Amino acid sequence: SAGVAAFESSWIEGILILFMFLSGTNFALHYRALRGKGRVYFNDAEFRFFASVCAIALILVAGSLIHQGTYAPLTALHHAAFYVVSIVTCTGFTTVDYNEWPVFAKTVLVFLFLAGGCAGSTSGGIKQMRILILLKKMTREIRTFLRPTAIYPVKLGHQIIPHEIILPVCIFFFVYLTSLGIGTLLVSLSGVDQATAFSSVLTCLANVGPGFSTVGPASNFGHLSDASKAILSGVMLLGRLEFYTMLVIFMPTFWRK
Repeated sequence: SAGVAAFESSWIEGILILFMFLSGTNFALHYRALRGKGRVYFNDAEFRFFASVCAIALILVAGSLIHQGTYAPLTALHHAAFYVVSIVTCTGFTTVDYNEWPVFAKTVLVFLFLAGGCAGSTSGGIKQMRILILLKKMTREIRTFLRPTAIYPVKLGHQIIPHEIILPVCIFFFVYLTSLGIGTLLVSLSGVDQATAFSSVLTCLANVGPGFSTVGPASNFGHLSDASKAILSGVMLLGRLEFYTMLVIFMPTFWRK
């Protein structure tokens, strides 16, 4: 019942970090790498972005833990690496209670809940590919604002991303945040604190596992009301099926012959 913490082994946690990271990577890359194309990882824009996000988050979380004196430097790096990879890949393994960490470190983890892993992986969340496209779209709009007559295509590597792909990504992002907001409002009706309401919906939407406050890694969802559990069950289905499969059921046109 203690989870990964029961092993009390940094070697085991290191092995888990490696395979959690691999599980958050596009499995098509693994397939191509096994066929002898080893450089496929470094040539993939999404993988480079994913690795960069993990590295930056690791530095920020570990730096916060060291600065606040929560752990010694090596221990801070150890726990930061485990939780950054566990959360961004939506694995949900826990070793220590991050509820006791500094606010800055927990805020970084919230962004990892949202991000998730790569497209074509076992993880949930928004996905790194969508976030990368949104960032490039934002950069394009800023550059176009400065030079309205210029044409700046949105590119991933050497490939131009057409508008027909960018628009659904923007809509997905809006639906994701809208679902997060509505779910938080509904769960908060049960009287739980704001951190519990928000993080319970966020972790269920991303299919991670632990949240913050009373649904943190040292606790569970058992104390929530039946209505909240029903809402969170629906939220988990929405996140895992990526919304449209579920939302289409509520469209009148779906039931018309």
